[in-house]
Amino acid sequence: MAGGKAVASQNAIKHGLNQKIDLLAHPAVAAIAELYIQEGIDPEAARQLALAHVERERVRSARVDVWRSEYHLEETSSHGQFHQTSTEAYSDVALLVLKRLSVLNRYEVRAVSHLSKAARAAFL
Repeated sequence: MAGGKAVASQNAIKHGLNQKIDLLAHPAVAAIAELYIQEGIDPEAARQLALAHVERERVRSARVDVWRSEYHLEETSSHGQFHQTSTEAYSDVALLVLKRLSVLNRYEVRAVSHLSKAARAAFL
């Protein structure tokens, strides 16, 4: 159990999804919030909704990063096509990708939940 906690504690370093959104690093939060405010949404509700949108986008970006890191240029030709390799090599890469993507599932569930709650608070 202690080993699992030690591994999990490193997740924030790997993909940063455990960390709060830095408003200076994500100017989209202010832009999205302003659009909602212009539509008549309460400023605090608009800010929470904008944060939820950015949080969800961070998870999507992490998923793209997993694909890019596993299907890296060493395995592809100059035209983005995979080299002729064994089925076992593809299988190993696919399993690794699926494992890493499954780790991101809880972050995606959390992000969608935050977005749903923020939308209910803003629009109801």
